[in-house]
Amino acid sequence: MKLLVALDGSAQALNAVRRLIDCALQWRPAPEVHVLHVLEPGAAAADDAGLTQASEWLEGARLPVRVHAMTGQAAETIARAAGDFGCGMIWMGAHGGDGSPQRPVGSTATRVLELAEMPVVLVR
Repeated sequence: MKLLVALDGSAQALNAVRRLIDCALQWRPAPEVHVLHVLEPGAAAADDAGLTQASEWLEGARLPVRVHAMTGQAAETIARAAGDFGCGMIWMGAHGGDGSPQRPVGSTATRVLELAEMPVVLVR
């Protein structure tokens, strides 16, 4: 199995990596993890610290890892990349939203849920 974990530099995204590791260590064979950072067009270059941290954690857990950085609209790029890489699941941090039942997570997570053709795990 292949998994995609989307990173945006947030604490929630790193929490998603930790939860993914907890689950993936129980699966046999171990899944291949694609770590993806999407830079929105016109945005300033991102800090690579989150990518580095996530990669170190995944490699330390002895999970096969591939790191990708892409430019585009975040939700669309995440959903498309997961399909292109042959991933069976997307993991990502969830933040934003207004806390109401109608809008519990932000617009990027909501849009990924709408676009993805595979299960999406949201972690706070």
